Amino acid sequence: MKTVEINLDESKFNETNELRKRMGMTMAEYVSEALTLYNQSQRRRLLEEKLQFESKLVWKESIKVCREFDKLS
Repeated sequence: MKTVEINLDESKFNETNELRKRMGMTMAEYVSEALTLYNQSQRRRLLEEKLQFESKLVWKESIKVCREFDKLS
């Protein structure tokens, strides 16, 4: 396991500390779970961006094909 040091403003630390205590978690467990959820969210966002980009490419190519078919008609 790797060690990470972070600096939090006091209010964010206090809120995090209170929540993790109420959940019965160590700070390391709480932060690790938070990072897991954040990473999932970011992977989903990046995948969505890629899908939108590729969808636009497919759409543009489909338009070209339709125009070619129109020329043949």
